[in-house]
Amino acid sequence: MDKILNKIWNLQSYASDISAESYELPLRAMMIQQLEFQRPKSEHLLFMFRLHNILFRSGKTETLVQDFESITGLKLIDYFALAIWTHHIFINKQTSVIPYESIIEELYPGYSIDQLSKFFLEPWRNTT
Repeated sequence: MDKILNKIWNLQSYASDISAESYELPLRAMMIQQLEFQRPKSEHLLFMFRLHNILFRSGKTETLVQDFESITGLKLIDYFALAIWTHHIFINKQTSVIPYESIIEELYPGYSIDQLSKFFLEPWRNTT
């Protein structure tokens, strides 16, 4: 899935016809791809809420929910709750680091240590 999404994302370079000799066009392609990461954190939080509403209000997410859980070991609803909590911390505390102690104090025992490690640690492990 990641490969497909990356290919779609990279199509913008082809659509923009960035084959010219000038340095401005390749620079433009790089900047366009980076703009998503320069958006305010509050926009990312709003995106999470909208995505949650779209997925869970449609009533057609059973396969997605099962696939997500089988791949990640986390329930999709728990993923959204933890992701929104994480964004909330980043926005309100104006920090880019959340100490492990804070995560445990605020989220345990509502979420098990296994669930927390799957959310906060598993995505960063090298599985290849």
